[in-house]
Amino acid sequence: GEAGIELAKAQVPDLIICDIMMPGIDGYEVAKRLRHDIITSHIPLVLLTAKGDKESRIQGWNENIDDYMTKPFDEEELKARVGNILSLRALIKSSPKLEKVKTEDKVQPLTDKDKAFIEKLDTVLEKHYQNPLCNRSDIARDMAVSERQLQRKLKGLINQNPMDYLRNYRLEKAAQLIPTGKPINYISDICGFNSPSHFTQCFKAKYGTTPKKYTINS
Repeated sequence: GEAGIELAKAQVPDLIICDIMMPGIDGYEVAKRLRHDIITSHIPLVLLTAKGDKESRIQGWNENIDDYMTKPFDEEELKARVGNILSLRALIKSSPKLEKVKTEDKVQPLTDKDKAFIEKLDTVLEKHYQNPLCNRSDIARDMAVSERQLQRKLKGLINQNPMDYLRNYRLEKAAQLIPTGKPINYISDICGFNSPSHFTQCFKAKYGTTPKKYTINS
């Protein structure tokens, strides 16, 4: 269990299958600790156990697991359940309504830990978004996580990589500035884009119109 937790933190997998009866800590404790860690809180978790009684199942659900299977289990059924969990997660992440997760959103079932992660990430980006040289390493350092952990966590939550998220953050900042009447070149520069032409391309891809037309419609 201890080794599994450390591996989960380092690798941030798409899904975890865990037995309940293990040397050291059991599967319930593993689930609890994974759910309380900001790096692993979002990972789907399937518990396997020889205990099929109601109390054991309730204990598992209380740790916010995603599924529960008793042993001996059917391999094809396990694969099907895992596939269903991953498909549902992919569907949620691909929804247009979840282009960017905010803590007030009600569609994405974020845990408190996941909300805290997004809030911290936004705080870090507020510090860096005006710097065109900001990269994934800078963001990971200020988040106090590895680049892999940052990449996997954000992909697991909203199916974006850190630089996609930063670009969207910059574009949203730009959209807020455009109605002020400031020149487009100035907005492009202050929001961390390398060139006005690149800014215009990214803006049109996100909002379906150019910054200039967005100004007229604002």
